[in-house]
Amino acid sequence: MNIYNKINNYNNNYIIAEIEIKENDINKDIRIINSFEQSKREKTYIDKGTENYKYENEKEIKENCKIKINNKIISFSYFYKFPKIGKYKIIYEFKDILTKIDFIFCDCHSLININLSNFNTQNVTMMENMLFQCNSLKNIDLSNFNTKCY
Repeated sequence: MNIYNKINNYNNNYIIAEIEIKENDINKDIRIINSFEQSKREKTYIDKGTENYKYENEKEIKENCKIKINNKIISFSYFYKFPKIGKYKIIYEFKDILTKIDFIFCDCHSLININLSNFNTQNVTMMENMLFQCNSLKNIDLSNFNTKCY
């Protein structure tokens, strides 16, 4: 594989989402991404039976994810303060293929659309609760989303 293909593959490993901010959400911490460990720290939706399992997807997500909001790169954070009401486009670019994406959008209550069609899941082994509590989610594109077991 030549360098051009490697760059091209990197650019093709992304998720596009849309968030809708309402008046009461302006300048509040709005969740834009998550991880199993972050959810566990917040004691949110974690089964007691999973406490001994070592997921460790936080480091993998943080080190491999570049986040753009309306085409502006932001520092990695689980939350973002949106300055005004309206819809915002979020692009999550991943330089490596992740292995554990469980809880990655858990509790992203403002998420209304998500396109996973360009997200490379070839090495993913954990994806449970990936969209848990995304109560506002209206549209999801799962075309090309690979959940095949090998």
